[in-house]
Amino acid sequence: MQIRTIPVVRTYNLQWKPDPDYDGEPGTITIRQANTYDSERLADETAERTMVWRDDETGKAVEERYRWNSLTRNRIQAYFTIVESNLEDEEGKPIFKSRVEDEITTLNMSQSAFDKMWGKLPGELTLEIHEYIIDMNPQWDPRRGSD
Repeated sequence: MQIRTIPVVRTYNLQWKPDPDYDGEPGTITIRQANTYDSERLADETAERTMVWRDDETGKAVEERYRWNSLTRNRIQAYFTIVESNLEDEEGKPIFKSRVEDEITTLNMSQSAFDKMWGKLPGELTLEIHEYIIDMNPQWDPRRGSD
């Protein structure tokens, strides 16, 4: 039995506009279906973390816990699944850099470069993009109750 290992991709037309009077070409975002490795990395990166150490001065154990918030999770999911987009910055440079290798288009940015760019985008736009990510990857929908 053959199994498809090349991810399914879909391009979405964005409803978001840079201003209400914008009547140019719609923005597009291409999302790929996540694989098991992406889901494992997501679970690892967004797991609750606990650090425990002994305070040198008091000798008592100190515990620090932290969890990721939903917007951080959205950003990580976006990094794992965005393939390309026609969105450009003020200088006409692509916001999400891509490359084509063996006829497969992939994101061509480090996670830190992606994080910086994602953080500059309007919240309404990132929420819309995330809706499309969930459309392609329903296993990541928190309303389903599981990863």
